[in-house]
Amino acid sequence: ALDQSLDQTTVRLREVAQRLEQDNPELNAGNYFDAVPLLDDAVGNVSAALKVLFGAVALLLLIACVNIASLVLVRSTVRAKELAVRVALGASRARLVAHVLSEALLLGVGGGVIGLLLASVGVDAVLRLAAGSIPRTETVGLHGPVFVFAFLAALASGVLVGLLPLARLERHGLQDSNVLTGHRVGASRDTVRNRRTLVIAQLTIALILAVGAALLGRSLRQMISVDTGVNAVGVASIALRLPRAGYPDSPAVARGLAGIVARIERIPGVTRAAAMLTPPMSDNGWANNLTIRDRPTSLTERPAIGYNMVTGGYFETLEVPVLAGNVFGDAVRESESVIVINQAAANRYWPDVDPIGKQIMGNVDVGVPWATVVAVVGDIRQSINEPPRPEVFVPPVQDLNRSYGLLARTDGEPGMFQRQITEAINAFDPDIAVDSESPLTDRLGGVTAAPRFNAVVMSVFAGLALLLATVGVYGVLAYTVVAKRKEIGIRIALGSSRGRVLAKTMGEAARLAGISIVLGVLGVLALGSLIENMLFDVTAADPATIALVCGAVAFATFVAALLPARKASGVDPVTALRGE
Repeated sequence: ALDQSLDQTTVRLREVAQRLEQDNPELNAGNYFDAVPLLDDAVGNVSAALKVLFGAVALLLLIACVNIASLVLVRSTVRAKELAVRVALGASRARLVAHVLSEALLLGVGGGVIGLLLASVGVDAVLRLAAGSIPRTETVGLHGPVFVFAFLAALASGVLVGLLPLARLERHGLQDSNVLTGHRVGASRDTVRNRRTLVIAQLTIALILAVGAALLGRSLRQMISVDTGVNAVGVASIALRLPRAGYPDSPAVARGLAGIVARIERIPGVTRAAAMLTPPMSDNGWANNLTIRDRPTSLTERPAIGYNMVTGGYFETLEVPVLAGNVFGDAVRESESVIVINQAAANRYWPDVDPIGKQIMGNVDVGVPWATVVAVVGDIRQSINEPPRPEVFVPPVQDLNRSYGLLARTDGEPGMFQRQITEAINAFDPDIAVDSESPLTDRLGGVTAAPRFNAVVMSVFAGLALLLATVGVYGVLAYTVVAKRKEIGIRIALGSSRGRVLAKTMGEAARLAGISIVLGVLGVLALGSLIENMLFDVTAADPATIALVCGAVAFATFVAALLPARKASGVDPVTALRGE
C-alpha cells in the first residue's frame, strides 16, 4: 500500500538504487527501480483487450435480441386480434402486459439455460485457445457469479424483446375496430417499417464487429511477419539456474556456462550453443543506465539501455549478423572489460562516428571500470510492439547472475534434442536446476498468443453477428413480400414486368445495406480508439479493411435478398387477388 503517488515512489526508489550502487557497485552498478500498479504488472494490457471482447459479446447479444424482437413483432401482429379480444372481454392492460412479457421472459430464460449448457461445453475450448495469452486462466470457469450474470442477462434480454411489440400495441390500441375485424394493412406496413429499422441496427452492429475482427486479423498478420532479428527455427531453448554453492562469483558462473555450452555442442546434431540472460522477444528484458566516457552526465541524467549477458556464441547461434568489429568469445578474462552494442545503440549515440573502441557503462566514482565497445551487431527485438531498442551485451564474467537461458541450434527438430541437452547439463553438474524446455519458436510464438486469441474470438463474434443480420435481412424482405402480396399481384396484373418487381425488392435490400454501411462506418470511426491499443502496424480507420468489410456486408445482404426477391417476382396475380 502506498501513501504517495507512483511517480513519487519511483523517485524514492531511484534514490535507494543510487545508495545501493555506492555501497556495492559490483552487484548494483546501473540498477534502478520503477513502481507500477500490481494489477498492471499482473495482467498487463490484457485488461483492455478483455473489455473490448466483452463489448463485442454485448453487441452480439444485442443483435440476437433485435432478431428475436423482430420475430416477436411479427407474431404480435398476427396475434393482435387475439389480444384485442382479450381486452374486449375485460382483461386489464396490466394483465395483458404481464402476459406478453412473461412469454418474452420465458424465451429469454430458456435461451439463457441453453447458452449455459453450450458454455459448459465450450469453455474448455476457449481456455485452450487463451493459453499463454490471458493470465490466471486456471481460475476461469462456470462459477456462481457467472450463473448470476447469465440469469440477469437473460431477464434483461426478455424485457428488451418484449418492449418493442408492447410499444407497438400501445401505440395502435387494441380496441381499434380494424384490429377486431382482422384488417391489419396499416399495422403490416408499420411492422415492416419497424423490422427494417431493426435490420439496419443488426447490419450496423455486425459491420462494426466485422471491421474489428478484420483489423485484428490484419494486425496479427503484420505481427507474424515482423523481423525479430533472429532465426529461431531449429533452436532448442532451456532455462537453468546455477547453485550459489558451486558458483559463488561471476568468474565461476562464466566457467560453468562455458563448460555446459561445450558439452552441449558435442551432442551429434547440435551445431552451436550459447547462454543468455534474456531471450529474444521476452518483453521484460533487463535494463541499465548508459554512461559514455567522453560525454559526462550526472547519475539522474543517464539514459536507460537494454542490458543482456551472453556467452560468445550467442550471435552465431541465433544467426545475428556482426556488422562491425569482433564479438567476444567464451575465454574473456575478468580483467578484460568488453562490450557489444546493437545497431540501434550505434545509430542513436554514435550516428556519425565509428563506435568501435568507445568506452561506456563505467562509473569511476563507485569503482566500475569502463567497458570497450568491440563489436556492433544487428538488432534483436525484445518487444513486438516497439522498434528495436538500444541494447548492450556483456560476457557473464563481467556481472553476477545465476539464472540463464540456454540455446542450442540443431540440424533437426529441436524437440528431439531436449532430453539429450538436459542429460548433458546434468552430467556436467547434477545440482544445476533445469526447467522450461521448449523450442525457441514456441517461445516466440507465445508473443502472438494474445493477438491470435483476440482475432479468433472477435472473428467468431463477427461471423455470428453477420449471420444473424443476414437472417434478419431475409426475414424482413420475406415478410414484406407476404405483406404486399396483393399489391405485387396488382402491379403484375397491370403490366409491371417481373424483372421490375425483382429489381424493386433487391433495391429495398440495397437501401437497407447502404444505410447500415453508412452508420456502421460512422460507428467504426467513433469507436476506433477502443481497439487502437490492440492493433499492430494498422490503424483503426484503415480504409482498405473498412472497404473490404463493407463489400462483405453488401454481398451478404444481396444473398439474403435473392430468395425473397425471386419469390416476389414469381407471384401469381390471380392467386394473390383470389386470396384477398
